[in-house]
Parts: sequence; structure tokens; C-alpha cells
Amino acid sequence: MTDFKKTVCQYMTVICILLLIILTGSVSAVTITENPAFIEPGDEIAITISDLQDGRDFSMNIEGHFSAEDSDWTTFIIHDLRMPFSLEDGSMEIRTENTDITRLSIQRSELSISLANRSLNGHYSNIQKGNITAGIYDYISMSAKMLSGHSDLRIGITVSGKKKGPDNSRISFRADGIASGMIEITVLVNGAEELRKEIEIINQKNPVFTGIPGDMRITVVSEDMKTSYSADRGLKATIRPAESTDEPGDLTLIGRCYALHFDNPPRSGSGQISFRLPDEIRENQEKYSLLIAHHDGEDWISLPSMVSDRNISANTENEGIYALAAYQTEITAYRAEPAQTHAGRDNPVFSFTLILIIIIIIFRR
Repeated sequence: MTDFKKTVCQYMTVICILLLIILTGSVSAVTITENPAFIEPGDEIAITISDLQDGRDFSMNIEGHFSAEDSDWTTFIIHDLRMPFSLEDGSMEIRTENTDITRLSIQRSELSISLANRSLNGHYSNIQKGNITAGIYDYISMSAKMLSGHSDLRIGITVSGKKKGPDNSRISFRADGIASGMIEITVLVNGAEELRKEIEIINQKNPVFTGIPGDMRITVVSEDMKTSYSADRGLKATIRPAESTDEPGDLTLIGRCYALHFDNPPRSGSGQISFRLPDEIRENQEKYSLLIAHHDGEDWISLPSMVSDRNISANTENEGIYALAAYQTEITAYRAEPAQTHAGRDNPVFSFTLILIIIIIIFRR
């Protein structure tokens, strides 16, 4: 290879590296604020968006999953929806499942839209196309009459389009009208999933039936909404933060301990305690064995526990102190690991130094 061709190859390699840096740095990052796993009706849900450039395809889906009485009307309301940017060439889709009739009402300032249609085989979908402008939407109300023989209601709304507005912003809204149920929020940017978040709605001041549709249970939640206890309809209980009394031997407690007290205990076999997994634990839960530990007044006892994506639960009908725990060696190893891997991957000085070394090697060849 001649010196000229070699020099051209070297410059082309450098240009490719610089383009890779520019493209990697422009990828959007979408994160959600520190919302708990539980909210009460009317609480705010917020999504923080950073580095989202104009012209990107943006889609936000809000999916509700609720229990409802057979042939009864149920209303799910999204109010005070604050859109910080516009969605050009966009669309808004409303969907319901297991419904007979669906009503839609949208109110923004003096603009009002109302629709009502029968479902087809229990499914309803309506798509409104056009620009979705930035601003505050007073409410989007979706009412549905349940299809006979069904009690599992699903309601969804999706807004999408090409984003135009500030790169850094915050979308917020309040979910209301439903006493209990589950909301899932999904955000896509250029077709790639950037966010998926499940949030459970529970009426903390007046515990209501919650959980799997058709499973008539009562759930009580701690004040910080990090742990809950559910059982059959006769349950009367409280769950509050408490101090740990003993060291748990070969276990390491994660977070706070909680005291479970019964005014009216559950029937045998119906009670279940759940803890929300902290984000740093949830993202690395495959590295160690999580469990729920129970202090019976004398010793800590490990309970057979079931781990899902965001929660861990165990069956129990006993009062006492409970805590999220892991085996000591495993949690210690986990805590030491992020500092080693994270620093090398995300430190900009390290990344720049590595790139500079590669360029120098190329030109010295």
C-alpha cells in the first residue's frame, strides 16, 4: 500500500470514529421520575425527557387494567395532561377491551370533543389524526360499559407523532376515576422502547378490593408505599416502618423493616406480604437470592418468596417484623461490582483517553 493510500485510510478511520461518537451522543434518553409502585387516585405521574431532538418519532401509551362490575359503567380520567411539546403529523388512539359501549370526552380550554360507540366483539378502537399541540389538556375521559359476563376492563390511549419543541421537558398527568387497578406507561422513540413502567392504583385512606380481577381482596399499604399486605375481604390491618431488633445472621437486610399488625386477622392461607424492589436491586436481581425475612420475636426466619420484575412477595398470616433481605455474601459482591464496571463504561475522561490512544496507534502504523 502506498503512503498516500495509507494516509487516506487513516483519515477515513478517524472520521468514522468521530461520526460514531457524534451519533452515539445524540441518542435520546427517556426516564421516569421517582414514582412509587403504588399511587392513590388523583396522584400525579410524571415522565422526564432529556435530549429528545426535533423530528424524532415519539409515542406514549397509557394502558389501564381494572376490575369492574358486570354490565356496569366505569370511567378512567386522565386530567391536567401537560404536553411540553407538539406532535406533528400525529394521532391519538383510544382502545377498550371487554366493553359493550365506549364513551370518549376530551376537554382543552374551550375545545370539547365527545364520542360514543358500541364495541365489536368486546373490542373498541378510535383513531383521531392530526397535530397534537403543546399545552394543558383539562381532561381525557374514557367511560365504558362492561360486556356481560366480563369483569376485566382494559382501557388504552396512545399519542404519537414527530416531536417539535424543547429537547428537555416533563410530561405529567393525574390518573383518576378508578379506585384500584394497574397502569402501564410505555414510551417509544424512533420505534425503540425507552420506558416501560407499571404503577398500581390503591386507595390508601380507604382500602378497597384490588389485585387480580375477580380476586376480591383488600390491600393495605405502608405510608411510604414501599410494602403492602393483602388478604381476603375480612382483613383489618396496618403495616408501618419499624426498627430491627436483632442481626439476621447470614442475611443482609435491604432498606427498612416493617411491622405488620392485625385488628382482624386474615383467614388461613389468604395473606400475602409484598415489597417493592429498589431500582438498583431490581436491575441486578439475577446476581443473588432475594427473600422476605420475618422476625417472630426471637429469630429471623427466611420465607419462601416469589420474585417478579418489580416486586417480591411471600405468603404469611403472622404478625411481626418483616424486611427485604439477601444472603450476605451475595449482596456484598453486588455492591462492590457497579463501581468497577460503571466507571470504565460511563466515565467521559476514560472514553476520550481510549479514543485518543486508538487514533495515535492508527497514525503510527
